[in-house]
Amino acid sequence: MLLIWSVLIPIVCLWTVGIIFMWSFDSNDSINTYSLFDSVCKNVYFKQCTQSRSSWLKCIGDINRPNRQHRRNHTDLTSKWPPSSIAELFDDALPIINLALRVPVAKNAENPFDSPYYRKYLRLTTRNEDNIMRSPGLWSSGYNLFPQTLDFDKVIYDFEKGFPSTTLPINNPDILVLRLPKSICNPCGRERVPDLIVVIKSCSYCSNERDHARNTFMQKHLWSNITVQFVFVVGIPYPNESNMFTFGNYKFQLRNSWWRLSRKHDRDRWTFIKRLAMEADFHEDILVGSFHDTYFNLTTKLIFTFRWLSALCPDSVPLFLFVDNDYDLVPWNVIKFYRNHTTDCLRELTGGLRHEVSIVIRPSYDGNISNVWAVMFKEFPWARYPPYFYGATYILGSNIVKRLAIASAFTQHIRIDDAYLGILFNKLNIIPQNLDIISLSSGRPNIESGAINVPHYINSYSQRWPPSSVTYLIDERLHSFNLALHFSLAHNATDSKDEDLYNKFADMVSNSYKQEELLTGMEPEYMGSNSTDYSRFPQNLNFSKPIYDIQNAIPIHTKPINNPEMFALRVPKSVCRPYYNELIPNLIVIIKSSVYNFEYRDRARRTFMQKKLWPNFSVQFVFVLGIPMENESNSFRFDGNTYVLDTKWWRFSKHYGSSKWPFVKQLSLEADLYDDLLIGSFHDTYYNLTKKMIFCLRWLSAFCPKQVPLYLFIDDDYDLVPKNVITFYDNNTEDYLRNMNGGYIRSSRTVFRPMVDETSSVWAMTVKEFPWISYPPYYHGLTYVIGASLVHRLAIASAFVKEIRIDDAYLGILFNKLNITLVHLNIIGPSLTKKDIMSGGINVHHKISKRIMNWSSEEITQSKIIWMNFIYQSKFIHHHYDYLKQITITNSFTHFMFFYNQNDQIQHNNNNTILLDLKIHYNIRYDNRIIYHFNDDYSMKNESYINHRILTRNEIVEPVTFILMEHHPKQFNVTEALQAISSGLSLNEIPCNNNDLIAIRLPKRTCDPCSRTKNVHLVVIVKSCVYCFEQRVFARKTYMNKDMWKNFRVQLVFTGGLPTPNETNTYHFDGFMTTPTIDAMQLSSKHDVSKWSAVKILSNESKIYDDMLIGAFHDTYFNLTTKMMLSLRWATNFCISQSPLFLFIDDD
Repeated sequence: MLLIWSVLIPIVCLWTVGIIFMWSFDSNDSINTYSLFDSVCKNVYFKQCTQSRSSWLKCIGDINRPNRQHRRNHTDLTSKWPPSSIAELFDDALPIINLALRVPVAKNAENPFDSPYYRKYLRLTTRNEDNIMRSPGLWSSGYNLFPQTLDFDKVIYDFEKGFPSTTLPINNPDILVLRLPKSICNPCGRERVPDLIVVIKSCSYCSNERDHARNTFMQKHLWSNITVQFVFVVGIPYPNESNMFTFGNYKFQLRNSWWRLSRKHDRDRWTFIKRLAMEADFHEDILVGSFHDTYFNLTTKLIFTFRWLSALCPDSVPLFLFVDNDYDLVPWNVIKFYRNHTTDCLRELTGGLRHEVSIVIRPSYDGNISNVWAVMFKEFPWARYPPYFYGATYILGSNIVKRLAIASAFTQHIRIDDAYLGILFNKLNIIPQNLDIISLSSGRPNIESGAINVPHYINSYSQRWPPSSVTYLIDERLHSFNLALHFSLAHNATDSKDEDLYNKFADMVSNSYKQEELLTGMEPEYMGSNSTDYSRFPQNLNFSKPIYDIQNAIPIHTKPINNPEMFALRVPKSVCRPYYNELIPNLIVIIKSSVYNFEYRDRARRTFMQKKLWPNFSVQFVFVLGIPMENESNSFRFDGNTYVLDTKWWRFSKHYGSSKWPFVKQLSLEADLYDDLLIGSFHDTYYNLTKKMIFCLRWLSAFCPKQVPLYLFIDDDYDLVPKNVITFYDNNTEDYLRNMNGGYIRSSRTVFRPMVDETSSVWAMTVKEFPWISYPPYYHGLTYVIGASLVHRLAIASAFVKEIRIDDAYLGILFNKLNITLVHLNIIGPSLTKKDIMSGGINVHHKISKRIMNWSSEEITQSKIIWMNFIYQSKFIHHHYDYLKQITITNSFTHFMFFYNQNDQIQHNNNNTILLDLKIHYNIRYDNRIIYHFNDDYSMKNESYINHRILTRNEIVEPVTFILMEHHPKQFNVTEALQAISSGLSLNEIPCNNNDLIAIRLPKRTCDPCSRTKNVHLVVIVKSCVYCFEQRVFARKTYMNKDMWKNFRVQLVFTGGLPTPNETNTYHFDGFMTTPTIDAMQLSSKHDVSKWSAVKILSNESKIYDDMLIGAFHDTYFNLTTKMMLSLRWATNFCISQSPLFLFIDDD
């Protein structure tokens, strides 16, 4: 009995201890429910720490326990750096990663604090300041005495190989990773290796800066053809934070943004910690360290970052870019810099803005608050730091980062992180390379010259016009560019009262003329003020001041009255490309086109826009237009008057009816094909021409390169004379062109007034709208030129000038407000003749152009063919065979045979490498990437088919044909869907029958995309079964004999599938069993169970005759529909361009 109790008591005690241990953790998400690996990968510890205020305080206590040097510095350790697995980084006590170096120590390892070098360093630091400044020995020894004095090349070599170290490190405390970002350098999963990793040094409170980065330069579409990953590095806020710090006997006080943000959360810091955890969970781009996130721990953050990058990021990542969170990156310049270097060069690269001579600041000796950059003599006795990078932005190669991560453990810590990095460079004999493409807050970045970073305060750069980068114009709501002016308002900025004064003036003029009209019977169209002083027209400003302020990011004191949002829905990449705009043209031609004027645009492309007409002259063309509106009308009302448009715009609009969706599709195709359309978000009507002009000025000012000197504006019913335009350009200097303006000045500037009780003229303006009798001088809108310098001024001035409907007159008002004198050019006119053209005229109406200009008919024909092909041939029909010729078309059947022989079965799953290769080579399916939404009436849900009574076994009898016609699943209107797909568009709903159709053998004798075979009259597709060898032999000997097809080009192909191991003649469909009574099973039974013999025969047959199309499906009677679909899609992809006709026939 005593023996039994002696066994039971220990068991009960152990069970009780286990229960208590389990209860010590939260029951919902206990670490015990995870393995250590899963706990680290899923950030379980950080989640537990952020569950409650008490759990957070407990974690702070766990993190701040004494260092465990005995674990990390031991003679039995065999670890190396970077570690070979994540398990080597696991902390002893907590389920997190510890980035302290695991140092295998030799038995005779030296204590660095007992070395003669360190004692010499101590003697050095005890001298007074004068002796240090005068000490020649200090300068001659360089910085070698700064602890530790080692052969760092040997130390790093030993660490990389895992050899024991003969010296203990002096700067290797615990650095715990509280939270790993899953989207970057995830050690727990496979991910695409990036070309570049951007490390953003952020503070725990800086959520606004992080959101700004995510919404601007971190957007994926800005980083074309390069894979970039971003990570924010932060520490953690501590309870009872203070802005007062003491180091030695000196006091330091922080007054920066960190402390201001910390004070906001002083009473409820736990709320912020929870918010940080939610942000990290949502974005998965925040790396959280265990250190207190303050200014004086920036060096700790730097070391923490180096260790994390070298330990967990893939070795194949060549480059890391470090940037402060108060700076933005310029993506296209970063990409350009990256591509200009080889991978090997990037791995060894160091680059930044180098601080050559930096005097060490000393703390205050009189007890006052010291400078935050002050360093004591005991910390750093030299008077100057070695060269280092400014911390705003710098670049380090992956090999450099690994060396820095190791060297940091053997280099004494100082608080100034930039200077500490310079000391590490000095210890490693690395010369920091100066890069002039990196800017500081003290200077203006020259983005055009390649600057890769922009200071935040030059949100002045996002708050100025023209913006330094079109990135600042991106509007997340519509994922488009918003061309509303960006500028800063002064804190005391006021609303303009000019409009109220203008309305009073207009009312006064209108009332005075109403009285006179009663007495004299004066016609209303002559009403108005005789004055030529247009200063009252809003706004009444000295325009030089706001233009200068906005261009230089200076806050303005008057709010604009005409700065609505203007979205660029489509921006051409061929003209003023927003990114990588390397081609600088001599001239940009802006063609003001109506959205419906496709014929005019096509005519322009076929005539004066031909490149061969502009020899040795760089010119770019862009059509500017708006969008059509549903249920358009030609009747408009302004200020109580009715205006009716009877123009070509309205005739085209009526042609497309109330729904403009068919036309919008055509417009989208045109934009994709020619890439020369600039489409704004405004309704494209005659009365929005002023909006179109403002939109155009803003786009030119923001997007086009500053080096472009001149812009030419022309209506789409006019042509240019290329030779005369070039002559005009060459006869003037670039400075003159940049500041010039010229056009055909209207002789009559009378303001038309609306007629009483009649439909008014389209140009009519009421007295209240414009109270003057005549407009200021303005150009006829048919053609005019404006220099680049004036375009910027006009774009800004338009925000401060009240809009009127007549665009030509409005442009004249802008010129008047800016005190710009208009210049009449004789080479521009509304009706120039052939004689005028011979004398240098640059524009001609298209009706006259047909008679006097010799445009090439060859170009016209070619353009029509291109457009017709684009409209009527589908995106997946119209293959680029040149591309197919460049790649090697792998015949997958040989590989498939090998797979068949090895496995004796076909496994159709995504884990099979061979099938993946087959799918990549010929996976015939439609493209669903680009989404264009159809109207709602095109969509028909599946419920009408799935829930039909005959499918649910109801007793009501209904003809099967009726069910198949009316209730088969239709996701959309088939006719409209075919039109969309054949136009290169895709659908907004996933097709219900578009599984992978994989062709594992293509016939080279039929419709070979890589051959030069001439077109044929007919393609015969013979539907054959996999075992029907005899039928195929008979066909080849009889009707497939070429001698029987004299003077007639024909190609023939057999289509089939594959035999399947363990075939059966019993099939089940929706619970019902069926058995085919055809010859297929009889033929199948002739071959062995594995069907390997049939596969070998099929392989040899396909090689010899090369006339078989074999698909990766089971060739049975019940897969005939699949075979038909394979045949149709193969013919559509490979044969449409070679044959007008297809004949389908069974093999019997």
